[in-house]
Amino acid sequence: MRTFLPTTALLVAAVALAAVCSVSPTAAALAPATTVRPQLLVGGWKKIDVGNARIQELGSWAVAQHVSMAHDRLKFAKVAGGEKQVVAGTNYRLTIRATDENGEIGTYGAAIHEDASTQARKLISFVPAN
Repeated sequence: MRTFLPTTALLVAAVALAAVCSVSPTAAALAPATTVRPQLLVGGWKKIDVGNARIQELGSWAVAQHVSMAHDRLKFAKVAGGEKQVVAGTNYRLTIRATDENGEIGTYGAAIHEDASTQARKLISFVPAN
């Protein structure tokens, strides 16, 4: 009958494996607690505060850009709703109220991109919403 005697290499490997696999309750207790903080999800759409002066200015800018291309004499009234998406800059989808040359108030949808580094704006689309 043969007796199995482990080699030194086997013993070292077994000790290393045991050290890696074991978890010290003291180490777990000393680990820093993680805190979950609400953040703006990059790529996700989030509602905007239409009462914000900057958002109203962005809506006015969108109407002015549209008028410069379409020559339809719309006049900005207000941003009635919208949302934003953080990407390489910020995308905005705005619901804008504007008055046409006959004095009729209409609702329009505007898509705007604002570059993060230069703050340059680009009107992506501007279409009637009704």
